[in-house]
Formats: sequence, C-alpha cells, structure tokens
Amino acid sequence: MRYLEGFYTGWLVLKAHKLRSFLTMLGIIIGTGGVIGTISFGEGARQIILAEVDKIGGTSTFNVRRVNWIQLDDGRWVPNPSREFLTLDDLDRIERFCPSVESASPEMGAGVRLESVGGSKGAQMIATSPAYRLIRNWAAEIGRFLEESDTSLWSKVAVIGAEVAKDLFGGIDPIGQEIRD
Repeated sequence: MRYLEGFYTGWLVLKAHKLRSFLTMLGIIIGTGGVIGTISFGEGARQIILAEVDKIGGTSTFNVRRVNWIQLDDGRWVPNPSREFLTLDDLDRIERFCPSVESASPEMGAGVRLESVGGSKGAQMIATSPAYRLIRNWAAEIGRFLEESDTSLWSKVAVIGAEVAKDLFGGIDPIGQEIRD
C-alpha cells in the first residue's frame, strides 16, 4: 500500500511542477545521450585505429631492421659501422626453426621517381616476397599480388597502389604496362 501512495504522491508533485519536471527529464536525456555518444565515438575511433594497424601487419607483427645511423654516448650521430644484415637464408631458417612464427617476409625500400607513358610520380618502392601480402592483410584491387614464381624466376613485376596507377597511367589499364625508375 505504501508503494502506491509513494507513486501517487510523486505523480502529484510532477504534475504540479511541470516545467521543473520537464527540465529535469531533458537534462537526464541530454546527459545520457552525451555519454552514449562519447562512448560510441571512442569505440568507432578504436575500430578505425585497429583497422589501420591491421593494414601494417596487426599487433602480432614485428620488424627487424638495421639502422643506418647510430647515436654515440656523447650524443653525436655517426653512420652505423656494422656490416651485419639479415639474409634470405636467415629468413628461411626463421620460418623453419621458429614454430611461433607463422610467416616472415623480407622488406627493403627506397624512395624512387617512377615514370611511364602517362606520367611520373614519386613513390616508396619496397622489394619483398609473396608472404608480405598475407602479413599485411592486403588485397589487390586489380590484377594480383606477387607469387612464388615471380620471386624464384626474378620476374620483373610490380604491385602498385591505385593512386600510383592513376598518376602513372590515367585511364589506361596498368596491367602489362612498363614502369621505369
């Protein structure tokens, strides 16, 4: 019985102070909506960031590289005197003898100026293997990615992005075309 009396009293107070009740409900609605919107925005941003990280191999990948410059104890930067590099034999051994490694791919890059019949463009060139596509989780929009036969036969093939293809070839189909650096 007390519960019904409490609800009835509350209803009478809400009815007597309509503006105060409306403003209170409006504040609650705006506050709740703001919290939900902020959480949704944060989750969306997290998903975008994770998708971008997946494009470069995800959170379970790591790179091993030899730096060209090293900093000495006194703060000076000097060329790295080491001549040690990982080789393709090292890569093969890593894949064979490291059971936790799903795949490994070499990567060597340089900035180049590409030219074709349709134009020229500065780009980053990366020499790699077919496993690179799997590690980076990439898909070719047109044509195909590198295959084992390309690397074993030292074929003169290239995978280019859509922006590079557009700048170098315009509306021409880039498959089978020649690129010079």
